[in-house]
Amino acid sequence: MKEEIFDSTSEAFHEAKNAVGKLPKTRDQLLPALEIFQQKIRWLPESAIEYVANHIMLPISEVYAITTGYSELNLFEPDISQWHVCMGVVCDLAGASELMTCTDNIKQVDCQFLCALAPVVVDQHEQLYGRVTVDNLQKWVKK
Repeated sequence: MKEEIFDSTSEAFHEAKNAVGKLPKTRDQLLPALEIFQQKIRWLPESAIEYVANHIMLPISEVYAITTGYSELNLFEPDISQWHVCMGVVCDLAGASELMTCTDNIKQVDCQFLCALAPVVVDQHEQLYGRVTVDNLQKWVKK
């Protein structure tokens, strides 16, 4: 895995540690703990995963396995100018492939589970947009 530089002394990391520290030390708190870090610092650096694994008393390999199973959890620092296009089956059938070619700063992501709104796009602020057309996406990216 690519090593990301992260300041584990940041205020956001400290706030996340405090919030996770208040959770019960049970296995069923793994996803809530990971989500706390995800919300506070927008991604899950190695230090966050280690903290959660130690708090919940699970092997770090198990925490990584769970983390990689959810497309909503980021193991890498997000690019703040990056837009994401859902490439689930329904979105792909609804035209997501066309959206991938309309501008440079677009990345594909796993299914966002909003199939009724296909194709779905996520902006740099994690705002979801449904039934997106090439014209709409080009306008939004230029803003």
